[in-house]
Amino acid sequence: MSNEFSEMNAATNPPAAEPKKRRGKKLWIALGLLVLLGAGTGGGAYAYAQQYQGKALPGTTVQGIDVAKKTPAEIEKSIMDALSQAKLEMKIQDQTLNPTWEELGVKVDAAAAAQSAVAKGSWMDYFKFNQTKSVAVPITIDPEAVTKYVDAHVPAGQQVGKPANVTMSEDGTKFDVTPSEPGKMPETNGLSDQVLAAAKDFKPLELNVPFSEKDPEFNTAKAEELAQAAQAQLDTKVTIKTPSYNYTPSQKRRASFIEITNKEGEAPAIKVNDQAITDWVGAVADDVYVSPRNAVKKVYPDGKEAAPPVAGREGKEVADATKITNEAIEAFKTGKETVIEPEIKSTPFKEVTKTIRPESVKLAYAPEDGEKWIDVNLSKHTATAYEGVKAVRGPVAMVNGAPKTPTVKGTFPIWLKRKTQTMRGPDYETPNVPWIMYFHGSYALHGAWWRSSFGYAGKNGSHGCINLPVGTAKWFYNWAPVGTKVVVHD
Repeated sequence: MSNEFSEMNAATNPPAAEPKKRRGKKLWIALGLLVLLGAGTGGGAYAYAQQYQGKALPGTTVQGIDVAKKTPAEIEKSIMDALSQAKLEMKIQDQTLNPTWEELGVKVDAAAAAQSAVAKGSWMDYFKFNQTKSVAVPITIDPEAVTKYVDAHVPAGQQVGKPANVTMSEDGTKFDVTPSEPGKMPETNGLSDQVLAAAKDFKPLELNVPFSEKDPEFNTAKAEELAQAAQAQLDTKVTIKTPSYNYTPSQKRRASFIEITNKEGEAPAIKVNDQAITDWVGAVADDVYVSPRNAVKKVYPDGKEAAPPVAGREGKEVADATKITNEAIEAFKTGKETVIEPEIKSTPFKEVTKTIRPESVKLAYAPEDGEKWIDVNLSKHTATAYEGVKAVRGPVAMVNGAPKTPTVKGTFPIWLKRKTQTMRGPDYETPNVPWIMYFHGSYALHGAWWRSSFGYAGKNGSHGCINLPVGTAKWFYNWAPVGTKVVVHD
């Protein structure tokens, strides 16, 4: 029994040294297998890593799009293709448009998203199975782009509306107002936010642009205010008071004094017509003027009396025409009631003895020795400056009035001089007219920069004035003082 137990005991409980040897052997076998297994796994891992080098790993999405095993270029294309599938529709009044995302200012950084999708934190990322990675696409928007797109498809005239208008009534008694019409303005606030939200979700979008009404800059209220101010200036009472008569402009003439400008790009404004007021004052001065008549004794060169003597007579004239013209202009500009009392001076006659010379017989005017005067010959279309009977300038070619607007005939003194002025009439307006010498109301000698030739002009003649070359007009202007006689004849 003892031997059997011993064998059994030995079989079941081997000596301590024996199990130690067996465990060492098994350990080496296990290590060998592990090495072999490790070598096989390493080769597979390398192949796996190579397959996804520079590409997105499994489980990677960009904006919800599966991009596993795609390169950055392929990912960019997938992003842009997905966005292009999201259609845009915009309704602007009766227009239905299909703008692109780019036209509405959307900027998609697909390249940045693609690089983020393929990026790995470390080599261990290759062996994280069942992982997920979600990448958002950086999308921004130009906040002004939507407004610019809408404005480009709405007529500018519709947006600004129709401004009010102020015009003179046909009878010249008042200013009429044509009401303004409001513009229709697109309301684009908040549209950019809608576009950006749709772009970030890669979803289609329908936009209906709302509109609101807006008065034009020059609206009815402003027009009525302007008309009221213009009416006050139009109704201004201006009187030129003389010892013999009080002169006030007629309604028709006053209507020419006040204008409403309508220049493109500018709000309408009141403009006082200086030329029209100058013409009125000139007409008053003409009416007041009485030329002196010299006591003339005419004799032959040998001293004998050539004709019965002519009795003298004092004349009268407005002494300060320029001053009262400026006062009248200022009165209508300010709308202040004004009474102007010009100085009326007597002009004495002279007792002269004139010797009839052969030369003076041929002249249109019998001047005193050395007297400055201007001969205007309408038949020859010339102007000549004289000192006595001697021509000191000319004859020079000029353009006189056309058949329908002839130049006045007679002997008149220059009553007003201006270096430059805008000259206006019923159907013309000429700016920067130089070297003006008024001799009868609004009739004047002046430079004509707009003409290239002078002399007979037929129906292309002037509105009644004497047109001279600019250089010639300047010479006459500097040579002839106020009061110089202008003799106009055929």
